[in-house]
Amino acid sequence: MSVAEQDSKGAGPQHTPGPWRARGPLVLAAARAVALAQGLPQPAKHYPETLANARLIAAAPALLEACEALLDGADCSDYGEIDDGLCARAVTHMAGATCPVCMGRAAVALARTVPS
Repeated sequence: MSVAEQDSKGAGPQHTPGPWRARGPLVLAAARAVALAQGLPQPAKHYPETLANARLIAAAPALLEACEALLDGADCSDYGEIDDGLCARAVTHMAGATCPVCMGRAAVALARTVPS
């Protein structure tokens, strides 16, 4: 099930369906702007970084969908005992969790959680 399909069924906050693409510092979906990768005026020397940020933002819907597909049925038991849905390595080293499955779950949760 794609991200857009999940969102339409209430499984997470809705976002503008992809694909997104970067055109300079603008991030576009279809024919409308979704984001601007540059907030405050910046010196020209930072423009390559701004363009890289726009490309990363444009990749977000595809990255989220790929991460969810990879995590579907993923098991982090290779990284130790599981406790509360996280592997022992992540529980022990929460700030620097290195279990790729737990890191992926945390990233998806970050994208899907509505701030309170």
